[in-house]
Amino acid sequence: MKNLTYCDNRLEKQVVNFANYIGNCKDNSENLVLLIDRIGATIAGVKPAELLNLPSNNNCNNISWENCKDCILKNSNVKMQVVDRCKGRRHVLFYHEQELKKVIDQSEVAEFLSELGYPVKCSFEDYLEHLMVRLNSDEFPHEIGIFLGYPLKDVKGYLGKNNLKHVHSNGWKVYGNRYVSQKKSESFKEARYKVRRYLNALLEDRLQIN
Repeated sequence: MKNLTYCDNRLEKQVVNFANYIGNCKDNSENLVLLIDRIGATIAGVKPAELLNLPSNNNCNNISWENCKDCILKNSNVKMQVVDRCKGRRHVLFYHEQELKKVIDQSEVAEFLSELGYPVKCSFEDYLEHLMVRLNSDEFPHEIGIFLGYPLKDVKGYLGKNNLKHVHSNGWKVYGNRYVSQKKSESFKEARYKVRRYLNALLEDRLQIN
């Protein structure tokens, strides 16, 4: 298989595994390809998590959800939590545990989460469990932006927890220094693009991602 310089060895191995899985899949796997693309930045370990709203029926675009889970869990460092099922949809949190731990371990982040009712000085699993409870509640936890890798200043700004002015929107609302948030957004897009390009190259003309 092709070796492309824009993927490091670890990421390259994961994408090769995805391509092999798709190549051996008897069903139409277009849906799986699109899912891999959408969580590409998390697969690359650049974006700590991604929350997606997916169909909850047993068969989606002729490939089962169980097969999608099997492919992601076996061939990458990404883990997942199914949040709920509502009106034919399922919310799924895909996360890179190592990178998400780095985010939560930041003292400023831990302090802010504690102000919002999260456990103090607890384990990663406790933080994740509390987030799941919040996601399954009637009130959407907008602090999830922290888990998704958004700058803390932007999450605080959105929640009205600082005095920074709303200056831009680029996937999320940006407050204060636009440059910091822009660099973060660009890093997410670049990582996703790497995964997309490499998977496209390995699949050649069988399945194409625009």
